[in-house]
Amino acid sequence: MNTRNIIKISFLGILITVFSFIKLPGIIPGTEFQISAPVAVAICAVFGFKNYILAGILSSTLTFFLGTHNLLNILNAFIFRVVAGGIIHFSNKNILFISISGPIGSFVSRIMLSIITKANFLSLLVPSIPGMIYTLFTAYPITKIFEKLVKKEGIKNK
Repeated sequence: MNTRNIIKISFLGILITVFSFIKLPGIIPGTEFQISAPVAVAICAVFGFKNYILAGILSSTLTFFLGTHNLLNILNAFIFRVVAGGIIHFSNKNILFISISGPIGSFVSRIMLSIITKANFLSLLVPSIPGMIYTLFTAYPITKIFEKLVKKEGIKNK
């Protein structure tokens, strides 16, 4: 790994971290939406699975040491990353797969959290539905923005 890749992954990790602090309020308390979900999907689609996972590890480390995420938050994020990133990695990266990868990642992470914590699955799923809808409709446009930036700036994205 060269210096350019280290800087790129660091930037992507910080981007995920910063966007994890920006939340859109939900109509019902507890349904706020982290903008980092569609940004993370776009990072995976544009920069590849490996760079996305490394940036995710950095982001999770930062948020843990900042005290804004605990181990369950990190576990939830990694389940999301592996599922959403896997869908993107093994697909043809078209609008359908980029759009649905985030909601599917969120859905699977809620299943896993309900198993691990023995919490009611629906009580974990229902508050995440607005975020799944936001991600469904914003991941692809954000991906297109990232693709334009990468092309304009001549960034090596893989």
